[in-house]
Order: sequence, then C-alpha cells, then structure tokens
Amino acid sequence: MNVKNIICNNGIKKIIARMMKPMKNLKLIRVTKDYTQLKVQMETGISQSVLSKYEHSELMPTTENLMILADFYGTSVDFLLDRTAEVKPYPEKKADK
Repeated sequence: MNVKNIICNNGIKKIIARMMKPMKNLKLIRVTKDYTQLKVQMETGISQSVLSKYEHSELMPTTENLMILADFYGTSVDFLLDRTAEVKPYPEKKADK
C-alpha cells in the first residue's frame, strides 16, 4: 500500500466516523422542547422508529428529512448535525430580482 492510499483511506475513515457520530443535538432539541418522538412523527411524517435510529446513529437522515426536522425545530441542518453550537437558523434567502 502506498502513501497516497493510506492518506485516502484515513480521510475516508474520518468522514465515515464524523457521519456516524451520535446526533446528540437532534435528541437535545427534541427533549428541550419537551417533545416525544411520537409528537415529532405526527408533525413531520417521519416515523418514530426512524427518528430513534437517527438519534442513536443507527441510520443517517436523508437530506430531505434533515430539512424537514430543521424547519420543524426552527434550527439549521448544521445544528442538527452538530456542526455548530448555534441553535438559531440561518436567515432566509432573499428572492432573486
């Protein structure tokens, strides 16, 4: 194995490790708002079993579900993915003129 392959493999391992990091903010914001997984299911249409798998990092959310959850909780996708500590969502994009 050459150095390029080692670097590439280490980079991929880091990406995979980051992707499978527990989504602690997803559970944190749900519990902070005093919502059950069933309530979130009823409001978003994302099943309780899928929400549980997201919270326990057994399944990565789809982009669509991340956007649904971010809108539902009034936060950003980056917060849900633990890429920022800022709970406030980004400002709305201004319409193109």
